[in-house]
Amino acid sequence: MSVCCFAGHRDAEETIRPILDESIKWHILTKGVTEFLVGTYGNFDRMASASVLERKKEYPYLRLTLLVAYPPARKRSFLSGYDQVIYPEGLELVPPRFAIPALNRYMLEKSDYLIAFVKRNWGGAAQTLKNARRLERQGNLVVTNLGEKLERNISG
Repeated sequence: MSVCCFAGHRDAEETIRPILDESIKWHILTKGVTEFLVGTYGNFDRMASASVLERKKEYPYLRLTLLVAYPPARKRSFLSGYDQVIYPEGLELVPPRFAIPALNRYMLEKSDYLIAFVKRNWGGAAQTLKNARRLERQGNLVVTNLGEKLERNISG
């Protein structure tokens, strides 16, 4: 079982959805990914969740896990459709300001693959990608940055 997580800009444009869908399907079919981890912060996370939920119709064995940076409220509408919701143990000890970066590090450590959409070198998504690249150099993660793919397609 391979695990894939997501990291991207909270203001990611809807226009990237087709390349995101394609990347998710590619990871399922060629890398054997069966579990996806996703957060709740921003448009990229929302699109990633929606895309995996669509793929689950074709591949019902897929699992989609929602990771939350703050204690989950009961009966939140965004919780529907997920196989499980995880609030990682120990995260309650992290100051709220650092909860999302801590959750992103947790997600990277639990994953074999990262699908990212990072096209600027500042902010939380860029820092998560930087951490992911370090894990990739160590042989612990494989990174696909859709932001780089789109840049190559536009310029080449």
